[in-house]
This record gives sequence, structure tokens and C-alpha cells, in this order.
Amino acid sequence: MEPDSEQKAEASFLLRAGNLAAGTFNANVEDKERKVAFIVICVTIFLSGFLYTYLIPLVPSYHLITGAYFSTAEVALLFASYSFGAAMGTPLTLFLAGHVKCWMMIATAQVVFFFNCIMFMAGSSFPILFLSRTIGGVGSTFLQSGAIAMLDSLYPSSERGNRFVMVYFCGGFGLTMGPLIGGALSSDGS
Repeated sequence: MEPDSEQKAEASFLLRAGNLAAGTFNANVEDKERKVAFIVICVTIFLSGFLYTYLIPLVPSYHLITGAYFSTAEVALLFASYSFGAAMGTPLTLFLAGHVKCWMMIATAQVVFFFNCIMFMAGSSFPILFLSRTIGGVGSTFLQSGAIAMLDSLYPSSERGNRFVMVYFCGGFGLTMGPLIGGALSSDGS
């Protein structure tokens, strides 16, 4: 006997884990599925923090690659553009967190981060780099909101505190590793 289409849709553990809107615990998710979804969340939160900070040591040597020099004000705007994108994307993601499935927000964030990286690699002028960093900030808000909503649907309230600590540890570790790896990629880095 073949399962109907509704049962097939529930077969995917990521879909099942993130199938609910924020604040609704799903007790039907198996432990293995929770672990895999938790690892996906931790890795994406790590990459969010990493992508926020990896270019800090690269900007001073950017002129060696492209021949473009940035003023101090432009460098400051480049760093602030990520936060600007996050501020612009927050109202949208807060609205969507209650109406869209959690995995859709995380998948959207991953696609946005992909385009952010492509734009930054291809960028040869300040406006392109500014736009790239702004798009990365918007992706970060989708990721943060989706991760919080998915953790709410995966774990009962008694376990959420520990899970949030581990997820945001991964984000902090990404914030720490970004300048180290960016410095290793930079000819000026130590």
C-alpha cells in the first residue's frame, strides 16, 4: 500500500522538523531528526557570524587585488552596511516568522548568503560591495528568525535554553573565526 501525498511530504525530516510556525512544539519529530536539524542550524548560524566578520582584515589589502582605494568613511559604511541590511530585513522576517514554515526562512537565508558571496567576490567598486554586505545582513535576519522558530518547534521549553546557548555559541565562534581566516587570506594579515 502506497502512502498518500500528505505522508510523503512528512517523510523528509527537515520538512517535518520545520513544518510549524514559531512557538509551536512538534512532539512527533524523532531524536535523530532533531539532531540533524540542530546541526544544520548551528552550521548556518556559524556561517552567518563568519560572513559578517571575515572581510575586516581584507579591506585594507583590497586595493592590491582591484586597484581601488577606499576612504575611511567608505570602509566604515562598508562595515555598517551589514547591520543596515539586518535592520531593514527585521520587520519583514518578524512578520514572516509567524506565517511561513521555518525551513523556508533558513533556505532563503542560505540562498541570500550564496548571492552575497558571489557579489562580494565579483565586486570591484564600493557600491557593489555595499550592496553585497546589505544583502548579507538581510539574509542574516532570515536565518536568525528561522533558527529561533525551528528551535521552538523542535524542542520542548525545558530544553530550549541549552539549545539556544549552543546555537549562539556557534554564532560567536563564527564571529571570532571570520577575522582569523580573513587575515590569513589577506597579504596584510598576520
